[in-house]
Order: sequence, then C-alpha cells, then structure tokens
Amino acid sequence: MPREGMCVLDASGRLHDANDSLAELLQAARADLVGKCLLDLLPSAGERVRAMMAALGSGATRSVDVTFGGTGAAARDVRVTLARLSGDSFCATFRDLPISPADLASVKDSEAKFSAAFQGSVDPMVIVRTEDGLILDVNLAFEQLFGYTREDAIGRRVPELGLSVDPHFRQRVVEALRSGGRMRDEPWTLRTKSGEVREALHSAFLISREGEMRHVAVIRDVTEQRARERELRESEAKFSAAFHASVEAMVISMLDDGRIVDVNEAYVRLTGYSREELIGRTTLEMGIVADPEGRASRANMMRAEGAVRDVPSPTRRRDGEIRECLQTSFGIEIRGEPGWVSVLRDVTDIRRAERALRQSEARFHAVFRGSPDPIVISHMDDGVVVDVNPAHEVLTGYSREEIVGRSVMDLDIVDLPKRSALVQEVRRHGFVKEWEYTNRHRSGEVRLCLQSSFRLDIGDDDCMVSIVRDVTELRRIEAAVRTSEERLRQAVRASAIGIFDHDHRADTIYWSPEQRAIYGFTADEPVDIPRFLSSVHPADLDRIGADVRRAHDPSGDGLFDVEKRIVRRDGAIRWIATRSQTFFEGQGEARRPVRTVGAVLDVTERKHIDEELRRLNEELETRVAERTAELERANRDLGIVQLLHFARSACAVAAWWVTSTCSNATCRAAGRHVQAPSGRDLRCRAPDGDHDRQSAGLRQDRAGRDAVLGRGRECRRGGCPDGTQAGHGQPPDRVGGCGTPDHHGGPDPAQDGVLQPRVECHQVHGRACAGPHRHRRSPRGFRVGLLRERQRRGVRHALRGQALRGLSTAA
Repeated sequence: MPREGMCVLDASGRLHDANDSLAELLQAARADLVGKCLLDLLPSAGERVRAMMAALGSGATRSVDVTFGGTGAAARDVRVTLARLSGDSFCATFRDLPISPADLASVKDSEAKFSAAFQGSVDPMVIVRTEDGLILDVNLAFEQLFGYTREDAIGRRVPELGLSVDPHFRQRVVEALRSGGRMRDEPWTLRTKSGEVREALHSAFLISREGEMRHVAVIRDVTEQRARERELRESEAKFSAAFHASVEAMVISMLDDGRIVDVNEAYVRLTGYSREELIGRTTLEMGIVADPEGRASRANMMRAEGAVRDVPSPTRRRDGEIRECLQTSFGIEIRGEPGWVSVLRDVTDIRRAERALRQSEARFHAVFRGSPDPIVISHMDDGVVVDVNPAHEVLTGYSREEIVGRSVMDLDIVDLPKRSALVQEVRRHGFVKEWEYTNRHRSGEVRLCLQSSFRLDIGDDDCMVSIVRDVTELRRIEAAVRTSEERLRQAVRASAIGIFDHDHRADTIYWSPEQRAIYGFTADEPVDIPRFLSSVHPADLDRIGADVRRAHDPSGDGLFDVEKRIVRRDGAIRWIATRSQTFFEGQGEARRPVRTVGAVLDVTERKHIDEELRRLNEELETRVAERTAELERANRDLGIVQLLHFARSACAVAAWWVTSTCSNATCRAAGRHVQAPSGRDLRCRAPDGDHDRQSAGLRQDRAGRDAVLGRGRECRRGGCPDGTQAGHGQPPDRVGGCGTPDHHGGPDPAQDGVLQPRVECHQVHGRACAGPHRHRRSPRGFRVGLLRERQRRGVRHALRGQALRGLSTAA
C-alpha cells in the first residue's frame, strides 16, 4: 500500500478517523488511533502544528516536515500537510519525504540503484538543472506522457518544450526548492507534445546542493483522477441537491442498527423532529419505525437483494400520528460499513382518498341501483347507453342487458329534437335541471318525465348522467288539485267563509278577501294579532284573549273554536264563528307553535233567529202553564161528577150480584156469589158440595144482569173494534168510551174477583188511548189522562171498600 496516511481531526487535534495507510505508517491499529491527539503523535512539532491549524483559513493548506516514529519503528522524516475542511474540522496528510538530507550521500553512491528506480518508475520523472531548467534525463514514463523521446528532451530547456501551461510555475518550483529543498504534490497543468492539456501533481527534490543545483521532478498524472473527483463532486453535489430538495422524505442510515447519518427537509416535516435531533440516533430509539418487525424484514431483503422497492413502512410522527408510507431503499457504503438510503413516500392522503373514492363509488352504486327514480348514463354524442338502474328498466320496458351498448335514439325512447337541445344545454352549462320531455315505453305508452342531467367524463368519453322522474301521475294530480282548489275557492266565495293562515316563525298573518270583508278590513291593510284583538267586542275580549293564548300554548291541543262579537270599522256589531288549529314542532320544552290555519263564518243572522226562537219558546211555556192550571181546575170538577156516577153503578152491580144464581152444577148454596173479572162466567165461593143450582138458572136471569151491566148498548167510543156488539161491561149511565179491557183498560190484577169499572178516556187531541197506565205526553208537556186516572183510583179504592162491606151485609 502507498505510504500516504490521512486522518480527520478537530480544532483540539483529536482524531475522528484515520485510514489504513496512516495506521501502517505509524505501525498502530486503526481503532487505537481514533480519539488520540495529533499533537501527542508529533511531540517535536506539536506547537508548530497547533500554530498552523490556528492560522489556516477555509480551504487553505500548509505543510510541515517532521520526524517521528511509531511503536517499535525507526525514526522517519514525514511531511504533514494540514487543510481546513469546514468550521473546526481539519484534514491531515502524512507522506514520506522522497529524499532526506541524511541519505543524500548514500544516494550518490547508489546511482545505479537510483537509475534503475528512475527508469522503472511508473510516474514520469525528469532530472533538471535548477538554474536554467535544462533537462538532463527523463524516464520512459515521461516519454509516454509528454510524447517526447528521450533524445528529443535531453539537452533542451523546459520552457523551450512548453511543458507548463503556466509560465510562472517553474519559478515557483525554484523558490520552493531554494527555501525548503523540495516541493510536494503541487498541482500543475502540463501540455504534451500534441498540445493536450493534462492535470498533474508536481513533486521535486534537490539531488545536489554544492556547486550546481539539480532536482528530480516527479510528475503524477492525475487527469483521470481529477476527472473522477470532479465527477464524484458533481455527483455528490447533485445527490446533495436532490437529497435536500426532494419532496419525498429521504434518510441515510446504517443498515445494521438504523443509526441516522443524514436526513432531508422532507423527512423532518414527515417525522416532526429537527435534523439535529435525528442525526446520530437510531430510528428504533426515536420510535419512528412503527413496525420494528417490518424493519428487520426490510433489512434482510436489503441484504439479500440489494434494494427495497415500494414496501409498506408505517412511520410514527412526533405527535404519535402514524402515517402510511412506501419505502424504496438502495445500499451504500458508509465509512466501510453497510448503509442504505431510504426514500419514504407518504401515501396516507392517497390511501384516504382511495378509501373515500371506494366508499363514494359504493355509495354511488347503492344510490344508482336503489334510487326509485330512473337513472341512465349515456354518451352525449351518439346516445349509447353505458348503464341504467332497475327503475329505468321499469320506465322503458327494456332490461339492462337489452339497452346497454345501444343508442336511445335507435330504441326510439326519447324525442330526438328535445334530446339534441338538452345535450347542447349540458355542453354549455355543464348541467340541466328538470328538463321536461316525453318518454316512450316499449309498449308504445308515452309518459311525461322531468330529466336532470350533468356532465361526466368516463375516461376519454364525454358522457352525461340523467336522472328521470315520471311526472305523468303528478301532472294528473296537479290538474285535479287545481280543479279542486278552484271549486273550493268558488265554494268559499259562495258561502262567504273567511280563511286565515298565521305563520308564527315569520310572524305573518294571511286573511282571505272574504275574511277581510267580514271584519271590514281593506285589501292592503296589514293584519296582526293586536289589530285582530282590537276588533273584538269589549265584552268578549278577555274570553277571546284567553282562548287565543290557550290555543297557542305548546302544552295544549292547539284547537280554537269560539263564537264572538266583533265591532266593524263602521260600528256594526257582528257575530263571528271561528274554528282553527295550531300546529307545533319540537318536543318537551322545545315545543313551539309554527302555524295556525282556520276559517271564519259570519253567524249574525243565525244568532238573530235563535233569539227569536228563544222568545217564542218562553211565550209558549207561559201559555202552557196557564192552560195546565185551567185543566187542573176542570179535572177537580170532573172528578166529583165521576164519583157520583160510579157510586150509582156500584149500587146496581151489588143488587145484581145478590140475585144472580151460580152456574156451578154442584153448587147448593144460594148467595155469596161474586162476578169474576173480565165478564167471565159466574161462580160462587161456596164449597163444591154446596152447589145445587144449575147453570140454566143463571142463564134465565141473564136479561136482568145485562140490564144492570148495560149489555147490548151501543159503544160511544169512536173507533171501538166491538162496534155495537154485546159484551161491553159498561154501566148504562156511563157516557164515555166502552169498557173493553183490550182497548181502554181492564180489571185491577191486585183485586182478584172485584169488578173494576171502566174509565172514560180523556186523551187530548183525539189520539188513541194507550190504557190508563200508559197515556202519552201531550205536546203541551203534561199527561192529562194519567192525572185523571190517579185521581179516580183514589176515589174507587174508597168506594170499593164500602161496596164490599155492603154486599157482605146483604148476603
């Protein structure tokens, strides 16, 4: 290896790194040199080196020749060249001196050896007389580099050959040799025989100090090296520019432990950490790698394949947010150790957009397929159908398979002129809303539709999405509603019913013309609650105000149904019937009225009629009361007369009972006979063994019984079904209706065996009698027949008791 050592050190002289050549030169391990102080390695020239380091400017170099020895090595003359890199960083280069003064004599003695080394050197060498630059000798490498043969060059001066592009370069060489006896690796631009300009490093050292000064110039062609260095610098500059200017996050790190060497600004923005916080620390230590197992897998892939491309690498930010990234990495060597440059592309937003797109497409598909309105996607130019939903199949009668890929114009579904006009509007404005047209069903039925369309680019195709709504039935309903509304308006106009609508949120009130006419308001006069209440009659104001508040109360039912008086502008008082309903929104405490609608009717004339009817009813009741009093007086008088007539009849019946014979064949007793109810056959109350009279005896005396009971007389009751037939149990002196039980009453069931005299029917207005216990109420509101019957029953009860006692005595 060349004996040229290099190291990097800071301002204090402490070594940060050293190459293998320096370790070999100092005969020490490379790891042992890192961290040591250069001044300790150069004890004889420590202060000079320190002063050189302090005086060096940025980019400047200075050299010093020192003697030092490594561990167990002989002393050696070395030239140390210092260069400031940036800030407090320096680079030190160690090279052996070509020829030391101590060995100059031995070199003269070893000319044969020197000649062999001179001619065999791979670097061009030339021996020059220092004073005038006369070329004394050149080697084969010189001939190959400059193109001059040895014979052409020897004996000629350097300026004569034009070897140096810079004419002052030779003077600098001479000055360096005179001052220091040597020149080391001085950059030199040379020109070959062909005129080619090349870069070289020029080193020279004196080979004679006494008498004639001569020096050996060693030329190292570094043209290709410099080109490579420039390319490397350019590459590094380009990489640095691309690295730091890249919009993608980039990080240079060690492959094994993930220690960060450098990051760009995009990586700083991605992670939220500063560049200073990241460099020198590992990604695992910082918690940037959200999947440690994934990093190990990517590192193994890097070792096996040398690259990683678009592998998912979730990255955790400083705030804890995990970003989705794709990692692309390629391997590099960093200070002899494997590293990698990783590019992280943040695809979080892209993934979110993709998910949102998928969700949007899913929602669109759900809406498209599930929409109740027909939807069709078609080409704008030729009308070729791209897709339809099930509702469109129902509208047109064509299935999706039948219509997709075919033109709506070929299928004759739509009106062509109207479609052309619609397409022009969509091209002009981008959309069309509720375009009315007719759609033809497969069966030939024509439906009226409203179509809303908007432009949609599908790839390179210019398409439009059309949403169709069948309004055929709606138009029919609207026509029917308009007809119904017109009828309602006519009915309202004819019936003079007023309509009002109160919008509570906007606090506006609408009154129809009929209602304004009822209240006496003009057509343009504003209406509000205070004006409405000011028209209410003062006597009804408190009641109506309370009813309005109750109707608007959210806790109530919102019903308002009242009759009130109003005072019109002209002073007229009118009766108004109002019925309305208030509607609410919200629940609980948030419930509030939103709208009140109702109707108003002028009922003044009806109120007048009601008042007149009330007056007539009061007058009628007065007259009925007076007539009732008169009838009561007549009934009392009539009761006395009837009592006398009944007494006479009772005496006649008693006489007949005594003289009548028993019809029972076995009866042997005379007397103690009573008549059975309803005029049935007679029987005595004697035991069966006492009956000895024949029924013929009773029949012989039938004429006398009929004379007493009035049999065979004509019934004076109008409409009597018995007419003039016999069998009526009416006494002769009764002037009323007949005593037939089926029509005018009968015997009292409570008094068995006692004959009940028939009661004359005095039902008013000649209506049919319903019996003494079922007389109907007269229009005047009282029961005349029932009252009479009650009076008679009291008298009959008393007389019946007296008659029975008389019969017992007679028997």
